[in-house]
Amino acid sequence: MSSPNYVTRLTPRVRRRIKEWQEFSEGRLGREEVLSVLTRLYIELPSAPDRHLHEPIRPPNLWAYRFSLGKAPSRRHFSFAVERRDYVGELDVLDGTLTTETGSEE
Repeated sequence: MSSPNYVTRLTPRVRRRIKEWQEFSEGRLGREEVLSVLTRLYIELPSAPDRHLHEPIRPPNLWAYRFSLGKAPSRRHFSFAVERRDYVGELDVLDGTLTTETGSEE
């Protein structure tokens, strides 16, 4: 039995937030970092949601997807709230936060 194919959908709020991280944040994300974030959201996450969505935010369908980019001391930590809708094969990314290694949240 093969696993279902999932599709990731970013809400307008998340798309705006990623754009803000790229344009306005103090520790702006470069093009390469933005592409890494989008690759993780659109390719890595839907290819293996069981592996990445293991921390529940609000059962039964809201999960945390967390990852980091870069190396200390400029590492960036991303956290996204993902609604998993198995019955239609969708992963809706509802919100996202970026925290820098120094602990300041943007």
